[in-house]
Amino acid sequence: MKCFLMERIEKLKGIKKPANMLCGPACILFLEKILKVEVEIPYQLQWMTDIALFIRNKLGVDARLSCYRSRLYKDYIWYKKDGELEFEGFIKLDNYCNYSGDLITEKKVTCQYLERRLSKNSIFLLNVASSIIHNDASFSGGHFIVLIGYDERSFLVANPGKTMIHLSSIPKKTIIDALVSFGSWVLEIPIGQESGK
Repeated sequence: MKCFLMERIEKLKGIKKPANMLCGPACILFLEKILKVEVEIPYQLQWMTDIALFIRNKLGVDARLSCYRSRLYKDYIWYKKDGELEFEGFIKLDNYCNYSGDLITEKKVTCQYLERRLSKNSIFLLNVASSIIHNDASFSGGHFIVLIGYDERSFLVANPGKTMIHLSSIPKKTIIDALVSFGSWVLEIPIGQESGK
């Protein structure tokens, strides 16, 4: 398995996760351990845009958010502002663009792209379809995982469970299918000098 952080990650196996912490904040907890920083993590962050802003602003990482198409924002998610209903998904997108100073990049994510960026010392926070990544139709909605390495057939991921963050090898096709079916929301997180090039 190719993973430039393997030595650091092997020390982190079996990270305990508070039971009431959602999977997105659990991924931040994993990143916090890799980056060797300590911040107070809100347990209930659930939007990719909010998580991206938190990582940029609190962890001090120049992370870049991209998506291909989004099914993340469903039409029943509304927000009341000044007595008027507004689509919460668009508010979250506006918040990200206003606070981060840049736009969300549109790109088609492929195995080759992920491998190339992993080899340049980046890791990825992915928003994936829970039913596909867990191979269980009873799971619904999205799930966050951290992509940290790869080999010929699989990606190495940090996958938050109920009480632990597990390292597991998941077939590349499963990762891409789960990612694409949930809008291909990808946060590239540069770790080291070669990232971002």
